[in-house]
Amino acid sequence: MSSDDLDFFQPNTQPDSNKHPHAQMKVFIVDDDAILRELLAEALVDDYKVYCFECGEECLNQMRQLQPDIVLLDLHLPDIDGLELCRQIRRHHQAAELPVIFVSGDDSMDAKLAGYEAGAQDFLLKPVSNAELLHKVGVMATIVHDQRDLRERAGFAQQTAFTAMNGISDLGIILEFMRVSFACRTVEEVGQAILNTLSQWALQGALQIRHGAQELNMGSESPNSPLEASVLNHARSMGRIFQFKRYIVFNYGDLTLMITNMPLDDTDYCGRIRDNIAILAEGAEARLLSITSDEIRVRQSSGIDSTLQQLELSLEEIRHAYAAEKLRQTELIMHMHRDFSNMLVCFGLTDEQENNLMHQVAMYLHALQDNENLSNWLIQELQQSSSQLRQLAASGNHLIRPLNEPRNLQ
Repeated sequence: MSSDDLDFFQPNTQPDSNKHPHAQMKVFIVDDDAILRELLAEALVDDYKVYCFECGEECLNQMRQLQPDIVLLDLHLPDIDGLELCRQIRRHHQAAELPVIFVSGDDSMDAKLAGYEAGAQDFLLKPVSNAELLHKVGVMATIVHDQRDLRERAGFAQQTAFTAMNGISDLGIILEFMRVSFACRTVEEVGQAILNTLSQWALQGALQIRHGAQELNMGSESPNSPLEASVLNHARSMGRIFQFKRYIVFNYGDLTLMITNMPLDDTDYCGRIRDNIAILAEGAEARLLSITSDEIRVRQSSGIDSTLQQLELSLEEIRHAYAAEKLRQTELIMHMHRDFSNMLVCFGLTDEQENNLMHQVAMYLHALQDNENLSNWLIQELQQSSSQLRQLAASGNHLIRPLNEPRNLQ
């Protein structure tokens, strides 16, 4: 029997979800009494989609296709006992929680207990009043609605939990990249750290890093082909993020990163991966800038060291030259003083004139000595300044790890 041959009762008016909360629910009525089937259907048709069956076999044949929400079942059917039909419905993999209401003229306790044991949720006694029928079917419809709502909420909560766990996992991958990148001392190491991180998301890609006059091209499986390098050169001018089909390009500073297998079939995952790679690229850009700054500081430190060495050598040469010149000047002054004293005897000067002249000579000698002391003080000050600069340079050098120093990136 096809669904077109079923005894299906259309509502008297178009179902309106605002009018009745269960207007789209399907109710099966299984009873061999045609008059009772029609009476039950007429009572329910305004609020539910009603399908009527004369025997149990017809009901079972349509269970999988129509998937009812509630079943009204007679205890005594011509082909299958109502209790057995209920048990078969319960064994149906999609009907384990399907509400079954037995409709019977047998009001005995044995009949009710047998119905509950077979898996029924409620019992209606013939003749059935419309008020009781609508009330009990409405209660079952509310239970079905609440169960579905709970399943949806549970599914949403589970999906939220999975999303949160995936987010935590992604955060762990990003944090691990940050940790590894901090240990990288060259742009090649940063590039390899990026590709290793992409592999944890099952992503493949190619990257280009511009570092001074150098241009580094790397790929997930091998060095970039000339075509990939050309694409990266072109993509670097396409804005911060550019996507074409399964390809997406990220431009951050001197880094251009292209992913070649974005998971477009999973929109949520694709969006999350896109955000994570943007964070990854931004972190890589910061590390590359830091490496450039480190290299500049190393060169500056090397230049300062070289300049200080030259300054110290020059000061030492000046000190030796000054000492030699001072010795030579002392000898000249001694010779001049002796010769001048001998010459005074020939001038015929009075004692007063001779004393005045010797006093003037002594003043000039003291002036020369003061100049020598000043020069000596200047040399000492320059040597002290050089020593202070050396200490300052040494205090900065220990903060800069040599670029060739061994390191562990694991």
